[in-house]
Amino acid sequence: MIHYLSFVIPKEGWYIFLSNFQKPSISSDDQSIRPYLIFDVPLMNLFIRLLHDYEEDFKIEFTDDVLYNIVVWLHFFIKRIKKQAFVEVDAIEKEVIKTTEEYVGVKTLCHHVSETLDITIPNDEIYYFAKYLLSAKVNYNFSPQLQSEEMKALLHVVEKMVVDFQLYAAIEFREPEQMIQNLLLHLKPAYYRIKYGIEVENALRDSVIQNYPEVFHLTKKVVHYFEDLIGQSITENEVAFIAMHFGGWLRKEGVMLEQTRKKMLVVCTNGLGTSRLLESQLEGLFSDVQTIGVTSLREYEKMDLNVDFIVSTIPLTDRGIPVFVVNPVLDNEDKEQLLKKVNSLFEHSTKKQVYSVETVMDIIKRYAVVEDDEVLSQELRRYFHAPINVESEVMKPNLYELLSPDRIVLKKQVGSWESAIKVAAEPLLKQGYIRKSYVSKMIENVIKIGPYIVISDHFALPHANPDDGVMKTGMSMLHLKNPVDILGKDVNVIVVLASRDNEQHLRALSQLTKLFSDKENREKIINITDKNRIVELIQAYSAARD
Repeated sequence: MIHYLSFVIPKEGWYIFLSNFQKPSISSDDQSIRPYLIFDVPLMNLFIRLLHDYEEDFKIEFTDDVLYNIVVWLHFFIKRIKKQAFVEVDAIEKEVIKTTEEYVGVKTLCHHVSETLDITIPNDEIYYFAKYLLSAKVNYNFSPQLQSEEMKALLHVVEKMVVDFQLYAAIEFREPEQMIQNLLLHLKPAYYRIKYGIEVENALRDSVIQNYPEVFHLTKKVVHYFEDLIGQSITENEVAFIAMHFGGWLRKEGVMLEQTRKKMLVVCTNGLGTSRLLESQLEGLFSDVQTIGVTSLREYEKMDLNVDFIVSTIPLTDRGIPVFVVNPVLDNEDKEQLLKKVNSLFEHSTKKQVYSVETVMDIIKRYAVVEDDEVLSQELRRYFHAPINVESEVMKPNLYELLSPDRIVLKKQVGSWESAIKVAAEPLLKQGYIRKSYVSKMIENVIKIGPYIVISDHFALPHANPDDGVMKTGMSMLHLKNPVDILGKDVNVIVVLASRDNEQHLRALSQLTKLFSDKENREKIINITDKNRIVELIQAYSAARD
């Protein structure tokens, strides 16, 4: 039943529906609400109050959409219990659930429900309710509990995922501890969702895959730690949720905030990962706008507003400030439309002229014969309202564009791994892509951290942070006939990566990783003596669909 409920959730979510349903002006005779008369609104209001108490007691905050999903679920659970139809929970599962905060909170919640409704809620139902609270996404958890062995194991998994993601993405998070805590906050409910077979549809999956293919691919490379912990593969829905966290942090750390004139508030009901991703996309879109913060729907309704406009994932009640409703994951068309709307809002300050196609058509018809009104109108609309050019998320440079033939060097051998990095970086240095400080930093990183740059057999990817001396994004390659020893690992191919930010190189890096992940092609490259053959392989993988 919960599975099918996911297909009938109102577009704006259960929250808006419940708010409208409780309006005094709504009558039960209203035909538009007849399908929803199966809902017991007083019962739902009781759950809302009890869940708010639960949030306060345990210092957490459910995401808006999840909170009201839980309300709807519990509503039907209680209806089932009233019909004397009960669940049974496995004894081993009970022992695990009993150790959690959620179980303690649900016991209190069920006690209040029992007293209010004068019904008896069996113990197995309390455990069953706790499963759903354990699976619920939260925005904030101000007192993270890691006392259970499960949560300690999950923290260890998250730490390894973040380390490997940085390795595969050739980046370094500036705030890794905060990234780990936020990812742990997401993976805890995901862990229990999968453990107890509670499926949650991710409506944003396709948008994430389409707009952030490289981040999605990199996330798939690190989720095996999580899969090993839970003992099963995870769906692309869950991978997309995790990718949104990584993508949001990549964007967050790659964008420098500036003091600006216009102020924007973001309202997002979909949880921490989605909020982070949306915020970073908007900051990248509006160079002259300051983001005041990202808030949940419930916080928005209580807070004082001192902003010029609001971007929200759902329609909001009018509070006298312009609201632009967007998808949680923006594609290029979404960005173009939002830019046009915001520019239109402030057009008086830029003296931008807005043309009416209908008015222009009237003028033309006074002095000319129009053979096809419809086609001319379309042409005028395309001309007057040409979309603003927005850099595509998916049009990042490919491997061949970043690793051009003039930056590929073949040598028989070098004296040391330090020399290998210097020789490999020389083309980038000569062409003004990097400064000498970048070369020094790459060598320093290996001395400090170890041979982490060796990411595949006989293949190394030295790199440093953008602010260590990167002028332009690019790659260069050194091919050695005789391998060089990098702290105990033999390497024949060294590709130096220099990226201006955390994103520009991701498409090319994804293609390079696929090239060297193919054992046959890796062997080919290692044994090649003709540079043109290497270039041909690079071109083939650059032309392939990501």
